[in-house]
Amino acid sequence: MLFQSYGQTETGPISNKTYTRKNLLTADSRTVGHTFPIMTSVRILDEAGRRVPRGEVGRISVRSKGMGLDYLQESERFSSNFANGWWLMGDYGSVSRTGEVMMVDRGTDRLPGVHSVLRVEDHVTEAIQDIREVVLVGDDQQQFLTYTPYEGTTVSPERVLEAAGLRASDSLTVAEVDWRDIPMTSTWKVRRSVFLESLKSKDVSFSTQGGSI
Repeated sequence: MLFQSYGQTETGPISNKTYTRKNLLTADSRTVGHTFPIMTSVRILDEAGRRVPRGEVGRISVRSKGMGLDYLQESERFSSNFANGWWLMGDYGSVSRTGEVMMVDRGTDRLPGVHSVLRVEDHVTEAIQDIREVVLVGDDQQQFLTYTPYEGTTVSPERVLEAAGLRASDSLTVAEVDWRDIPMTSTWKVRRSVFLESLKSKDVSFSTQGGSI
């Protein structure tokens, strides 16, 4: 049995999801479970801070009895992250009719024409077991779908594109990269903005094994 929690340092755990051997392979990887009764609650807001209907995607906002009190010497920055008393998580998602929270994307990672960057990455890693890492980054002008196969394996960009469910276009580059060229934080999260700039400036070399399209 595996427990997954969704939250932030400022809020503590907001929701919890339980995986078992029975549901591990069929569970939706984008759902992050249900809130803790009495302790936490989630509301989905539009850009104007208004609540959206259940099932619609918007900004995830929360209330928690475990909420932090303030940022040390940065009270204004702390207060500015609330919308009508609800803490903005910086993520986009929805809440189902049964109350299950779904995280669609991080706000800073959203891309034009892509419903969910995280969902695309999930599709690729679930469909191609030879892939160690896949990252989709971009902006209004250009997008990069990069992937890193495990050592000793070869994966074509055409196969990755098909698994991602994206359409080939002049503004989308699909290519294999060396895992060591992907900038990471100390907690192994991809530094997406830094990676994007490296790709745009061609500081990252595409592998000649898998090729690129």
